[in-house]
Amino acid sequence: MIHDEALAAIAGHPHAWRFRQLCDGANPDCEQRDAYRRLVVRLARGEVPESPGPPVSYGDAAPPAAGGCCGGPPP
Repeated sequence: MIHDEALAAIAGHPHAWRFRQLCDGANPDCEQRDAYRRLVVRLARGEVPESPGPPVSYGDAAPPAAGGCCGGPPP
């Protein structure tokens, strides 16, 4: 399966719009682009994505509210 087919297969994913941007050939960061292409193929196959690392700890503070640093939901 190639990444274009995978993107079509995961079109209902809440972050599909961002995956399309990151997988696009116009993305100048080729390492990032290729990593996201591999990720969408894994997602389309139903495989569990690789863990990005240990979970973030907020200590005694509460996690940021929805829409925090990123400015809210996608357009």
